[in-house]
Amino acid sequence: MAAAYRKTGGDAELLMVEGSLGMLALGAELRLPCVAVAKSAPIDGEERDAVVYLDGEPLAKKVQTKGYARALFVSARGLDVKAAAVMVLDAVVLPHKWPEPLHHARRLAKQATASFV
Repeated sequence: MAAAYRKTGGDAELLMVEGSLGMLALGAELRLPCVAVAKSAPIDGEERDAVVYLDGEPLAKKVQTKGYARALFVSARGLDVKAAAVMVLDAVVLPHKWPEPLHHARRLAKQATASFV
């Protein structure tokens, strides 16, 4: 994925990816702040006030993007996890559950996958 990003000319200031902690490594490799959005908590850490902690460090923030949908979990590298959660919430366009960049990426991936079936 890093090679594909570099082929685009790579002028992003922030990466937003679907996935959990492992996807944050992409941001580290590209030396960019990275926000990862996942359907489940990245680990079984201690949860307080919708924040998942590991060894006392905030690891992910649980965000409710739609009143009736399951929450998403936001992790970050290179920025505060609470600030990343605010970015994710600001990027959601109802009626979608996912932030708009990931909503479009998921739709394009589904279309591409359908062409192989």
